[in-house]
Amino acid sequence: MSEALDLPMISPVMPVLAAVASQLDELRAAELWRHDDAESVAALDAAYAIIAKSQAVAMRLVADAARRNVALDAGAPSMQAWLKTRYRLRPSEAKRDLELAELLARSEQDPCRMDADDQAPREGSAVAAGLWSGAVHLDQARVIGHALEELPADASVDNRVLAEQILVDQAADHDPATLTRLGHRILEAVDPEAADRHLATVLEREARDAERLRSATRFSDGHGNVFYKLRVPVADDAYLWPVLDTLAAPVPEADGVRDERAPQQRLADAFVEAFRRVSLDGGLPQAGGDRPRALISMELNQLKSGLGAGALVDTGDQLAPSAVRRLCCDAELIPMVLGTAGSVLDLGRSARCFTGSVRLAVIARDQGCIHPGCDRPPRWCDVHHVIPWWRGGRTNLGNGVLLCGYHHKLHERAEWQIRFAADGIPECIPPSWVGADGRPIRHTGYLTRL
Repeated sequence: MSEALDLPMISPVMPVLAAVASQLDELRAAELWRHDDAESVAALDAAYAIIAKSQAVAMRLVADAARRNVALDAGAPSMQAWLKTRYRLRPSEAKRDLELAELLARSEQDPCRMDADDQAPREGSAVAAGLWSGAVHLDQARVIGHALEELPADASVDNRVLAEQILVDQAADHDPATLTRLGHRILEAVDPEAADRHLATVLEREARDAERLRSATRFSDGHGNVFYKLRVPVADDAYLWPVLDTLAAPVPEADGVRDERAPQQRLADAFVEAFRRVSLDGGLPQAGGDRPRALISMELNQLKSGLGAGALVDTGDQLAPSAVRRLCCDAELIPMVLGTAGSVLDLGRSARCFTGSVRLAVIARDQGCIHPGCDRPPRWCDVHHVIPWWRGGRTNLGNGVLLCGYHHKLHERAEWQIRFAADGIPECIPPSWVGADGRPIRHTGYLTRL
């Protein structure tokens, strides 16, 4: 007899379990190498079937122990805690075993399973029968049980029985993950009209919950990163995702160079780009009698030299000089003369960015991003100062070109240069690694208009 079952024969269950354990002990010394492949697979099939049967026995015994309150009698705080401690289970395993045991017990004792004609009990739970036969293993049984629990309360007895049988039949071909997906849609198979009603009810409830739980948070780690966490209803995402998905598309390959940004980076860039366009196009409410704007504090000599750091006035976050220079291309710049204590002595007139007729003139000439191979339209482009404003560049047609957000950053890093040819058309001068020998390249869009 197995030592684990060396207990007094206090019930008819114990002799059977002891006999099974004893017979299994004989297999410890089995010479498996004597089997051919077919015998080995058949033995493995039988072993898994025995596991399923033993699990079915264990679930019945768990349900019986819970009914007897053995955990409370032993001084345990709960049946789950008793299972965890006695059988050295993970908390999640003990919880799942208890839930499945209770579900199987309810399904076998459900008075709704009485036949309407003679009040005789119908055949027991198909899940339990599947466990006993070895056709269903424990994880599949849990999945089926959860699927049945999710059926609407007004689902008929016949539909519940049919749903259970369908899922048990499907367990022969599908793993728990696939079975879970089938379980979510089982009502569609047994009662499509009820499924439509139930889906509408569920979606209405989820919409109310999503509206109540919507939230957004922002925090800075103090090391150049800002984190946003956003939670909105699916209906609101109908405004967000189409815009972000469009802006996050990879930039077309140019000069043999692919867009090497990871999908997460492209989505982050799209998020920033969407808000940048809103801030430039206007339409935002005023705050304190003025439209919203980012306030950046930096000394002009630091901006020119590339040394030091700028700071966002509203948050105190620091910016690298290169980042400030990039923002200068889009921003409405307000020079300030500060006293020794940082007090504002003089506030100069706003230096306007590329807007109105000047921007329209640039669009009419370039008709999209001028970087070779790019097909981004004007609405996706910035007007870039060829000679930066902070170096004395002017905001006019002879100093502005259209660049999409991706190529704008590329040119701000000074990897590419831009010059105007004698006919006033902008040309891009590639870096040495492109292999063009420093020859200026025009966008093909200009060539088609010659």
